[in-house]
Amino acid sequence: MTMTNDGKFISCLMCGKKKSTVVHTIDSSHNPRIKGLKIVKCSDCGFVFMNPQPSLKKIASFYPASLHESKRKSKLRFLKESYEKRRLRGVLREAGPNPKSVLDIGCSNGFFLKLAEKKGLDIYGTELEKKQLDYLRKNVTKNVFATEKELVGKMKFDIITAFDVIEHLPDPESFLRNCRALLKKGGLLVVMTMVLDSWSYKTFKGQVSWVGDQHLFYFTRGKLTELLKRNGFRVYKARTYNNSLLHTGMFAYQLLRKQKIEFADVVTFYARRE
Repeated sequence: MTMTNDGKFISCLMCGKKKSTVVHTIDSSHNPRIKGLKIVKCSDCGFVFMNPQPSLKKIASFYPASLHESKRKSKLRFLKESYEKRRLRGVLREAGPNPKSVLDIGCSNGFFLKLAEKKGLDIYGTELEKKQLDYLRKNVTKNVFATEKELVGKMKFDIITAFDVIEHLPDPESFLRNCRALLKKGGLLVVMTMVLDSWSYKTFKGQVSWVGDQHLFYFTRGKLTELLKRNGFRVYKARTYNNSLLHTGMFAYQLLRKQKIEFADVVTFYARRE
């Protein structure tokens, strides 16, 4: 039996209005029983998001159980580690002198945290999936929690990072409020996400792979900057990162094969807690 997206209709995250038009209709790529997910554009402010929003149970079914394990065993793992080294250099460059601690939201396989620990930082992370959480606590650090909310009122950090996270969250605003509560005054929040005002989306629209079941909200540079500002952050830099040469080769192959395009222009937002 096929299930349609019979989730909860929500108002626009940015302006609170309800009227919207459908811009993409997609099927779940991980749960073949779920079809007809609607990506809509707010008729008032132009913000793009999935509506109705699936239940948490359905959202969980969009994530294959073997995702983290397959990445750990990947023959291309060295590329991921190289990428994390470059990402950490960028974060530390922006953090200022002598940061002591970092919280990595959605820390995946913990590569970033291991590298941060080698630089002398106290490392903390979050990861929802139970099996992955156990792996991280055994192999990376015991300081890994299911969500950042568990730490509110208990810890303060110099740096919080959230790479490819905010677009997955059912409530991005509550998440940002939690991050503000967890950061020291003047602390650094680093948010990375794909954006709709990128070359890849402007060119290929719904053919890009990241217009999919796992992403609930689709930001532009302006919209995410606005959301960060109203939740107590000052964005002072937004830097575009284009995929590596390897991904560019994959892009050319997928374009010729008329497959979903993996190529993405992601933007890293650097913000201070006000």
